[in-house]
Amino acid sequence: MFLTLLFLHASLSCSRPEPVPVGRAGKDAGQWYDDKFSMFIHWGIYSVPGGVWDGEPVSRGYSEQIQAHAGIYSDVYAALAERFDPQRWDPDSIVLLAKAAGMRSVVITSKHHDGFCMFRSDHTGYNVAEATPYGRDVIKELAEACERHGLRFGLYFSLIDWHYPPAYPISSHNADPIPDEHHRYNMNQVRELLTRYGPISELWFDMGSLGPGQSRELRDLVHELQPETMVSGRLGNDMGDFTVLGDNEVPDYTLDTPWQTPASMFHETWSYRSWQERGDPAVKIREKLEDLITVVSRGGNYLLNIGPRGDGSVVEFEREVLLGIGRWLEVNGEAIYGTRPAGIYGSPPWGEITSACNRLYLHIFDPPANGMISLQGIQGRVTGAYMLDNPATGIGNSNAGNRNSNISIGNSDPGSTITISLPAGGDFSDIRVAVLEFEDGFTAVPENTVGLYPFGETQVLDRRNSHQHFSFSGVDYYSSFRSIVRESWTFDGEAAGTWKPYLWYSSAEKGRKLEIVTPEGIRLVELSGGEEVWLDRDSPQQRSSNTNAGFTAIERGNATGGGPDGDHPAGIPSGISFGEQHVNGPHSMRIDRITGMEGNVDTGRPWPGPGGREWEALVTGEDGLTRKPAGRNHCWYLWQEIRSEAEQDLLVRLRRTDGVQVFLNGSEIYLHNNPGKDELVEDIVLLPLIAGPNELLVKFYNRFGRTTAFAAGYDTPQLLYRKTLDGFSLSGQAGQQVSWHLHDPVSLHSNMAMPNLRLELEYIGR
Repeated sequence: MFLTLLFLHASLSCSRPEPVPVGRAGKDAGQWYDDKFSMFIHWGIYSVPGGVWDGEPVSRGYSEQIQAHAGIYSDVYAALAERFDPQRWDPDSIVLLAKAAGMRSVVITSKHHDGFCMFRSDHTGYNVAEATPYGRDVIKELAEACERHGLRFGLYFSLIDWHYPPAYPISSHNADPIPDEHHRYNMNQVRELLTRYGPISELWFDMGSLGPGQSRELRDLVHELQPETMVSGRLGNDMGDFTVLGDNEVPDYTLDTPWQTPASMFHETWSYRSWQERGDPAVKIREKLEDLITVVSRGGNYLLNIGPRGDGSVVEFEREVLLGIGRWLEVNGEAIYGTRPAGIYGSPPWGEITSACNRLYLHIFDPPANGMISLQGIQGRVTGAYMLDNPATGIGNSNAGNRNSNISIGNSDPGSTITISLPAGGDFSDIRVAVLEFEDGFTAVPENTVGLYPFGETQVLDRRNSHQHFSFSGVDYYSSFRSIVRESWTFDGEAAGTWKPYLWYSSAEKGRKLEIVTPEGIRLVELSGGEEVWLDRDSPQQRSSNTNAGFTAIERGNATGGGPDGDHPAGIPSGISFGEQHVNGPHSMRIDRITGMEGNVDTGRPWPGPGGREWEALVTGEDGLTRKPAGRNHCWYLWQEIRSEAEQDLLVRLRRTDGVQVFLNGSEIYLHNNPGKDELVEDIVLLPLIAGPNELLVKFYNRFGRTTAFAAGYDTPQLLYRKTLDGFSLSGQAGQQVSWHLHDPVSLHSNMAMPNLRLELEYIGR
């Protein structure tokens, strides 16, 4: 049995290098992006108790937050500084351990939530140089050690502070707003860190819930003082140069922007915990290696933490794990450092794939029983195939000369299959890497390409047949969600010819600018002008006979005209009827959570399950809004049945005070937050109705207010715009793409929030 691997579009060679993601204003993330693997250190006066207080283990929460979780008075906790005298701390040995582990940089907690500074600060005496018998500047000495041994140096900095009185009040979720005086204090300390300790590779902000202006001020300060320093996304408000995923999160998708997974040895804690059950180091080495490889294969960086003891020594278990990873990287590091995602769709059942220059690296976690791996849809001539830990022994390749002999390849057919025979009797108990070398790069063509035939019909590109490219966007840690930053379509080999594109958009997108990328280049399109098209399925003037287009509409004037005539009012398209609206809540959940029950609503029963809430009839105020009590990270659901006599489109107008998630017939079709913290936000979302009953479910999310207000209605002109664009040609080579993204977004992480865009393609000829 052969295993078949399906690829998304990717094209890579040394002569055509994959672009490195860039941050805002073109900030080059190249060196940071190529490092891939770094050391995180959580160390401070919280390391002295080691997760124990009053003789008892504190199992609640992370041990670095023991002050909060054990309910320790601030003066009692501050006295720990008098016991902090880490005579076994050796910054050179720490850096050399990181280097032996194959790590390219070290990031240490300069100040955690407890407010204790591991650096000398002019703005508080609560620091390691002045308040401890150790009396030395930990950050200074570690920065110097990194410079001596050739590693880059980064800093973690908590934006909340349990010791600084102007930072109050402080809540259990660690994401409170930052008062102005506290913000100035943070700015002053960041200035100290960036002017006293040499080059800083990254500044790892954490927690708090800053205003947009505060996040921007901190980001601009960092870039002013050290333009090459990368700012973490936990600064909030999409002001980071790179996205930070949740703790220990390993995604099953690729992100388009620079990103990082912070990982702890154990999910229970980051700092030293004396009573932690550690287990077998070999098991942990394998676990962390698989996570590292998977993160890198998705385009991310991996930041693996250690928590030294209060005396400064490294836990032997953690040292052994790092050295085990380092031994693997010493042999296989070529398949990690500086690599890019291979463009695959999902993960193969046997492992992961990375790529660089003219190579594919197959990381084999679990080799197939028959020793055969098949890669389908790869375009490119393979010239070599071998195991990275033994390059002299080829895997077998009929095109690779006398070193290899038995690989079967078809290189000219876009659907060709590369079949790899792994070494017979080889030991695959450890993760091994097979290498494929290509003569002049490769292109990976996905199975789900877009076919633009039969040519007599109009074809449509929209979110339903696109490949979505992601980052993470959010005001703060809890309101972050997977944002869509680009959409693309890959064409098969039958798409040769010239195509006339028509761009459809709604009033929600009007006035915004879009960059559309075709094989002929990038074109800037402003969403203005064009024909007005009023939704009406009964019109004899149908826009297209292709039901995939979703439009059976009539034209009304143009975008600058006066709207529909009296025969066709801007009302609901005919053949549509509405059921009553019901609401359910409040529920405690994140903005982007999907329960799995979105397509299974019965308003006569509790939801989302037997222990859930009862549905109630919607009650609105004079302004048409429904107001409900809601705490932080609470949401309310609105449900309505919509019946349609045929497949057709309908525009719904949503009003909300915070985030929104829209489901139609159980599938998510829209997700967005309130990045500006505006008092009221309005969305217009196109609903592609099916014939018969449709279920609309809208989740209205609340992050900051004590109440939430929302509405879903159809009191909006059922109007779309159709703008004619200049044509473009496709050569007929499989793997060509069309894509679009926002022009000059606020941030590279900003959600496109343009759910109603459609590109209609009319075939002109060859």
